[in-house]
Amino acid sequence: MAAGTNIFEDKHTNNWFKACIALNFTKKGLTDFVLTELHNVQTLVGRSCGQCFIQNLIPCPTQDVCKKRKGNNCSFHNSQQPKSCPTCDKVKQDITSFHRFNGPSWANTKAERWAMDPWEIGKCYLPRDGYSSVSSVQESDFNGVVSIMLNCTHFQTCLSAVCLCPPPPNKRCPLEKVRQIGRDVRHTADCKVTDADLQYFFLTLTTLLADPVRLLHDFSATEARRKLSDLQNDRLSLDDLGKLLKEANKTLTQAKEAGERFSEEAVRTLREGLNTLEAKILAGEQRLKNKAQAGEQSIENKTQAGEKIIENKTQAGEQRIENKTQAGEQSIENKTQAGEQRIENKTQTGEQGIENKTQTGEQSIENKTQTGEQRIENKTQTGEQSIENKTKAGEQSIENKTQTGEQSIENKTTSGEQCIENKTQAGEQSIEHKTQAGEQSIENKTQTGEQRIENKTQAGEQSIENKTQAGEQLIENKTQESINRINQAANEKELDEYERGVADLLKRLVNHYRDTVCYVPLSTLDPSLDKHVQDVYATPKIHKMKIENDGRRTQQEQILTYRDCFYRGDHLSRRTYLQGEPGSGKTSFASKLVHDWCNVHEPSTESKEQTAFGDVYTLHEFKFLFFISLRDSREQTHVTHMIQTQLIYKIYAADEWESANNLVLNIMRNVMYLVVQDGMDEWSGKEALPSMDGVPKDHCIVLTTSRPWKLADERIKNSQIDILMEVYGVIDSEGFSKRILRHLLDETKDLNETVKKFQIFLESHNLDSISSSPMLHTLVLCTWVDDMAESLTGSSRCELFTTLLENLCKKANPQMSYFDQYYPSPVNCFSRTKYVKPNMEHIDVIAKAAFSFLFSNEKETSLVFSDINLSAHLSASTKQFALHSGLISKRKSKKCYDNTSSFVHKTVQEFFAALHISNNTDVIDNVICKYLKSNSNSYLDISQVLIFLCGFNILAANKLSALMNQVNDVRHGFDHNVFQSVRHMFFHNVFQSVILSG
Repeated sequence: MAAGTNIFEDKHTNNWFKACIALNFTKKGLTDFVLTELHNVQTLVGRSCGQCFIQNLIPCPTQDVCKKRKGNNCSFHNSQQPKSCPTCDKVKQDITSFHRFNGPSWANTKAERWAMDPWEIGKCYLPRDGYSSVSSVQESDFNGVVSIMLNCTHFQTCLSAVCLCPPPPNKRCPLEKVRQIGRDVRHTADCKVTDADLQYFFLTLTTLLADPVRLLHDFSATEARRKLSDLQNDRLSLDDLGKLLKEANKTLTQAKEAGERFSEEAVRTLREGLNTLEAKILAGEQRLKNKAQAGEQSIENKTQAGEKIIENKTQAGEQRIENKTQAGEQSIENKTQAGEQRIENKTQTGEQGIENKTQTGEQSIENKTQTGEQRIENKTQTGEQSIENKTKAGEQSIENKTQTGEQSIENKTTSGEQCIENKTQAGEQSIEHKTQAGEQSIENKTQTGEQRIENKTQAGEQSIENKTQAGEQLIENKTQESINRINQAANEKELDEYERGVADLLKRLVNHYRDTVCYVPLSTLDPSLDKHVQDVYATPKIHKMKIENDGRRTQQEQILTYRDCFYRGDHLSRRTYLQGEPGSGKTSFASKLVHDWCNVHEPSTESKEQTAFGDVYTLHEFKFLFFISLRDSREQTHVTHMIQTQLIYKIYAADEWESANNLVLNIMRNVMYLVVQDGMDEWSGKEALPSMDGVPKDHCIVLTTSRPWKLADERIKNSQIDILMEVYGVIDSEGFSKRILRHLLDETKDLNETVKKFQIFLESHNLDSISSSPMLHTLVLCTWVDDMAESLTGSSRCELFTTLLENLCKKANPQMSYFDQYYPSPVNCFSRTKYVKPNMEHIDVIAKAAFSFLFSNEKETSLVFSDINLSAHLSASTKQFALHSGLISKRKSKKCYDNTSSFVHKTVQEFFAALHISNNTDVIDNVICKYLKSNSNSYLDISQVLIFLCGFNILAANKLSALMNQVNDVRHGFDHNVFQSVRHMFFHNVFQSVILSG
């Protein structure tokens, strides 16, 4: 019989009550599925020894497990102490590896039962509090079952990708939404649910139970979906409502044990609902009682009617037997008389026949006497004798027949009497049996009715007893509810703290990047004059590079979207490399990418539209971005340490470093993130690449920028490069000039007209090719604006950097002086300068220091060096000049004694090193020769030095070129391996390019 669930007068309260019931149905539907998969997890983690307790496997102290009491004793390890068990430790590690957040609830489980009971393994994935005494998945609550599915990553293989995308703890994760429904229902303040929310609850729960991978064909899940449909359409029976009352009591009990708290309004509403249900069940019991009484009366009436019918049937049967007996006797009597009459008639007929024959014979003998006396005489005696015999025989036959007839009649009479007697006894026996069977049937039905009534009565009494106990339990539950709510709030606080930590870190990173990475120097002439990357950025010319089978790298299609930088087809690539020559725009591209990522996660009102790389939504895939300047971490080898020193230590206070580092590692395990490593060629680690040890790699994407020679390192395998790109400057050099000039000119100058004049200047001075190097382009532009570019007669890099040096010297010392015959210029490029000569003493010392650092065997100090090492090469006055001019930059760290210095750009250091070689050619044999022999592929590292040297001193350049060629031939001349020969060919081609560039 269907019964509505409209327990309350208020519709929204009824909706809330239905939601409670729906959660119970869903939990039952998931139970068998979860238990089956926990058996599979038990197989995957391996078999424990069965002798170790969890206290033996957990070190003391362990956060969230150990509790110190007075006397510094740990209550958790009070009975058992930690010990080593390789078997159980392996199982414990595997359980941890399956935990989505690497934080199993060890206090819940019993390790000694891991080998026997998969539920004890499942309890490791439950919330930490309130589940240690839950002995089976059936006893667990809705929150516990869903928590296992969320926290244990094995369930990713048992559910469709839609259920866990985006992955937990993202609030948009469908399974997280299911858990949130449970929280919303349990923690309601007014116990009301709107119609729309209720339909959303039903849809969300039904969708989970119909997941196509496993649950769609699971019997329990199918049954749960049917019950949800009945509940949604008010088709539940009264018996189902009674079961729901028990489920409600059980839910409250489990909630108390799990440390959960209900609001006062929820308590009142549940009590009202339970009372209403109880009243309905009592009414049902009364109806059953009435039915039982009516049944007893019906059985009594039917018994009396049956007895009356049997009595009537018995009397009728006796009468029928009596009538049959009398009829049989009469029939036998009639037959006997008829037989006697027939025998009498036959006897008379026989006697008459004999008489007639006798007379006929006598007459015949008399008649024949006359015709033949002799014959008659002869025959008389025979005839007489024959007649005598015949007469005797006839008499004897008649006597025999008479006796036979009498005997037959006697037998028939006796047989008829016996048959009638047998039939009479059989009738009486049958009537007796039927009477007894009727009495027994009535007796059985009476006993069955009495037993059913007795059972119903006992069930009613038991139900009343259960209701009484439930009421007492409800009162006890109310006492514990405040404590349960506090414990639940503690669990939720932990999750809320994680979510707040994620939001806080995201905001700190965005603010940090917007203050640092998103600003780039307008020109190397004045590094302090920086501008926002968006204001001076021009679309780079980037091409994808294909690594051929023979090792050659060929240019492919141009890249104009972020998606092409990180995707191969529909799949994200883990390792992307952007290579480019010095000053080609690698760092600017990385800064623009960081700027776009910041705007995706915290939009800025200053964002501008862009045609190329406008698919910033691609960057939304990366929840976090960690930008690392490798030149600032030359002594570090691990990416995790670089993130600590460059990011965590700068955006958090010292007392927050440890917790912030743990938060970052936790985030890396759960969300997709991007690591940008800028300037790999400026990093001097012993390995080819920074170590990613300790970084969860499942969600990690890495973008690395570098000069091409660094990626030619044979230790970097082709298989380690998923996507390779190369930047060739900017696409629109005129547009780039316009962006720079906008920040250099005052408002009185016509911007468009000035851009045209500069383009004419580039063409007239054969400087069109500088567009491949935004750094040189900006350098020429800035010198042109300062009316100092007319001295440029070609595209020589030496001349460009001489102009740079001229301007930097002017900043530090505005004194002017020209080289002359008494003080000739050391190199031709300096001959027309007026600010170099007064500072030549400082420049020589700086050039020697640049050479010493660059060709040092201690790679970690070749580009970034300590203040102590710098002071060993430069006097106080020269160091002051270098800092004031901007040739060398000095950076402060958190430790006052650990300041570092570096040239403003690596090419500036290479320019000065080449200047020192030009004036001291003996270092080619004494220093550079040893350097080339001791460092593999070092000729690629000093390629820019050779190019500068060609502009300073062609004889020295030829000498260095010959040395480089000699060392290269010696290193590769005896290599007969085919693959190495191909690599040698590649290096040789690169080497020739270096020589030709010089």
